[in-house]
Amino acid sequence: MNKQFFLRIAKYLGIGFLTIFLTIVLIGGSIFLFYAVQAPELSETKLVATTSSKIYDNKNELVADLGAERRVNAQSNEIPTDLVNAIVSIEDHRFFNHRGIDSIRIFGAFLRNLRSNGLQGGSTLTQQLIKLTYFSTSTADQTIARRRKKLG
Repeated sequence: MNKQFFLRIAKYLGIGFLTIFLTIVLIGGSIFLFYAVQAPELSETKLVATTSSKIYDNKNELVADLGAERRVNAQSNEIPTDLVNAIVSIEDHRFFNHRGIDSIRIFGAFLRNLRSNGLQGGSTLTQQLIKLTYFSTSTADQTIARRRKKLG
């Protein structure tokens, strides 16, 4: 067995691995596009959290504030920087370094899920906002299809 024989085998193995890699990328990209096209249309009005129902009298004075949740929408400049930093440090410490998809976090969650029986989420704050606004939070609805739509 000479050097040329081993080079030829290495060349064919390299071409084979490259072909497999490109095929996986094309199939994965196609699946991603399929689900991204089906994702709901984003709108700023839908991203606003629901507030409680407020009932006013004929003098425009508040009579009742109804609802299980007493939320008041705030502008981003009204939220204290320390609160933003606290949430980001706990939920998504790379929040300011990615554009909504944290590949490191997703890959880490994937590895933890392989090693343990529990489920570790890899969603960023942006993905959590989309999930809570547009999708059901029922565990029965936690499917790969929904996750792809969240990424789209």
